[in-house]
Amino acid sequence: MADLADPAWLETVQAATEGLDIGLAVANAAASFVGSFLEQPAASRSATVQVNCLATTELAAWALPPMVARGRGGFVVTSSGSALAGTGAVATYSASKAFVLNLAEAIGWELTGTGVHCQAVVAPAMDTPGWRSHPIDASRMYQPPADPRAVVDGALDRLPDGGWYLADPGLELVAGMARAERVELLSGTTAALYPDRYPTQRD
Repeated sequence: MADLADPAWLETVQAATEGLDIGLAVANAAASFVGSFLEQPAASRSATVQVNCLATTELAAWALPPMVARGRGGFVVTSSGSALAGTGAVATYSASKAFVLNLAEAIGWELTGTGVHCQAVVAPAMDTPGWRSHPIDASRMYQPPADPRAVVDGALDRLPDGGWYLADPGLELVAGMARAERVELLSGTTAALYPDRYPTQRD
């Protein structure tokens, strides 16, 4: 077990995997804060960048070179629908998920022809412990949170395609909207899930 908020986390992973050939690396951990950006504590801002952005970057830098040397492997990052536009109520989370989406796409382009596939999973809301930890008004959701196993199955099936994998048909619809419309839609629907913080979004 490694705490990705601790800059020494990679040393723990290296020790635990010594002597192993890593064929698939998945950057799935995430830190998030719900609320106004101006209310987010400094420690939370720092953790979001450390866990969501820097740890993903360092995992890629560590895991990919041996894969490229062997000529096979995969690197997957879990992004989010909130990466499709700046999403109010989760501003730093949204920005961090856009970061890893772009990172995966860029690395994937650079690794073309190496036998190593790189993918960003643009995920919908999923029924995970992290999702359940927030006081969400489920009645405001357009659909129930997705089963993580279904998202994983789809992502692995599409891994050889590289690029981004839009893990829900609704996300494909959002991705096709004009940018300003995406900001409005994603911010409004996200804020509406948290009536204690954004009571006006219920109207």
